[in-house]
Amino acid sequence: MNAQEAYISQIRMMTNEINAMFDDVPEELLHKRPGPGLNPIGWNFWHLLRIWDGWLNVRIGGKDGSEDTWHRGGYAEKSGYNPDGKGASGLGTGMGYSDAEVDEVQIPLAIIREYQQQLQDETEAFLRQADDAELQRTIESHLGETPLHIAIEQSIRNGWMHYGEMRYAKGMLGRPDPTYKAAQERG
Repeated sequence: MNAQEAYISQIRMMTNEINAMFDDVPEELLHKRPGPGLNPIGWNFWHLLRIWDGWLNVRIGGKDGSEDTWHRGGYAEKSGYNPDGKGASGLGTGMGYSDAEVDEVQIPLAIIREYQQQLQDETEAFLRQADDAELQRTIESHLGETPLHIAIEQSIRNGWMHYGEMRYAKGMLGRPDPTYKAAQERG
């Protein structure tokens, strides 16, 4: 297995775990805060995808933010939510969002999953055509000049980090991990 195949495998594993985690989450819990000032699991899912989109299309792909997957896929129109101009630097990724801006993100799970699938498809297509020289190319990131393979790994780590946050918040909302023995005993 080469690095590109390994990245595809890791991304598929992560998206499968995230999707399975949401299988038993009713829509009414998707946007509920697990506590004051804590982000809803639906917002966290959307935020994870917006960060992924920025890595893939803006940092790696060199596109303008208006050409990212969110915009090309028409997700603002589909969801009724336009993130442009919000948060840190107006990038609309969830970074630097106020509580009021977080509360504006009320995107149905089906649309979030559609966005996730399009991002996954585009990521896999990119990785399939990337050769080893491409993976060594440097891009500008918040880390400075970064080799592309490090940026991809950072994006995957970021995804797993948000997955953990979503699972924790889900438990705080009364939907504990069904694989945890104590949850089965209560249940």
